[in-house]
Amino acid sequence: MLVKEAVLKGFTKSDDVSVVSLVEPLLKDPEVRVRVAAAEVLCHLKRSKACDLLLRYAKAPNPDERTSAIRALVERQSSKVFPILMEASQHKQPSVRGAAATGFGHMPSAQAVPVLTRLLRDPLTPVRIAAAVSLGKMQGSDARSPLINALDDRDSAVRAFVIGALLELGERYEIVASSVRTLINTKEPAVRAAMARALGHAGEVNREPVRSALMLLVQDPVPRVRIAAIRSMAKIERASTMEMFKENLHDEDDAVRATAGGAILTVAAPNE
Repeated sequence: MLVKEAVLKGFTKSDDVSVVSLVEPLLKDPEVRVRVAAAEVLCHLKRSKACDLLLRYAKAPNPDERTSAIRALVERQSSKVFPILMEASQHKQPSVRGAAATGFGHMPSAQAVPVLTRLLRDPLTPVRIAAAVSLGKMQGSDARSPLINALDDRDSAVRAFVIGALLELGERYEIVASSVRTLINTKEPAVRAAMARALGHAGEVNREPVRSALMLLVQDPVPRVRIAAIRSMAKIERASTMEMFKENLHDEDDAVRATAGGAILTVAAPNE
């Protein structure tokens, strides 16, 4: 099933109509995600019936069918997807609500902010995370207030993503500094890694304090945390961190060394 779906996704990267005869039979595939992926390919190739089918899938009672179709419609940037996302945001299945929250982030709109604010209080952690990430895409709208209120979320991972969203919106570092310190010192490596990734969303105005926080995470005892910190440092810094990356080339962990090598290539590349 995964192979079929991956191949079909590849077909959406081209306009080769010769694949139509191969794809059409897959509209009857027993696997939901394959059927949805087939409809997406045919919609991409301007088959209007397939586009209508995709819209129908996006309202299907089967949560897997519905979430797959919603993701496909969002990728297609369909003008008809916004009301579908609004409806899906209130679905009883958390996977559907999460897909809606993610979808809004791909189609930023002031109308989405109240819905995402509600989803930021969802009972399920993944839904709240998806809402936080999408609110970080809502430049020019009042997305900061709900995110600031969510800095006291009961889940540490959610707080990390909230911080990333606020930094992406250009919020002053002082607003999140206390939360950053708390999460950097948490015992959970997954949360420290999430915090490291979140810091990579910082803009120029917050570069210095974020750099200091990342320097601590680069020395974390857990390799995946160091990897996340190096990647974020490469995003926000340039030549000033080259020596640090060179030091990481001697890390005891293979993946950390490889990440440091990639970071060196990134910062050494000329700006385009």
